[in-house]
Amino acid sequence: MYFPLVQEGECIQAESESFLKRVYGGALKPLIVNFLNEEKLSQEEIEELKRLLEERTE
Repeated sequence: MYFPLVQEGECIQAESESFLKRVYGGALKPLIVNFLNEEKLSQEEIEELKRLLEERTE
């Protein structure tokens, strides 16, 4: 029987941090700017991102 040694969320967090460090030198802003320049976002996605950013500043 197989069972994971780490939770999925922990793995995603670790891999996200690793990617950010390797590709963007740990800087989040260039990642976001690159993503926003390449992807078309729906109004709903834009509103969700705004909400998340506002929560971080409170």
